[in-house]
Amino acid sequence: MRLADVPQYPAYFVAHDLFMNGAMDVFPCVSLEVAKLNASRATERADSLGMDGVRYEAYEKLPRRKVWKFHANRVLETAA
Repeated sequence: MRLADVPQYPAYFVAHDLFMNGAMDVFPCVSLEVAKLNASRATERADSLGMDGVRYEAYEKLPRRKVWKFHANRVLETAA
């Protein structure tokens, strides 16, 4: 998916797959605070499980990288 095909949202919660050159799973969020909370919780969970193939970030504007999947049906309104 191209970056131009991603709809505009106030913020995005992104899982960067480190084995696919940073390809992104993108989840739209209602605010940057919600995206940051989701990213910190996901990072803590991944660290506790010893997962090292993914990095979680919160963005207002997506970086110029490959969008692997955009999860349009899951707009995050609170921390998961």
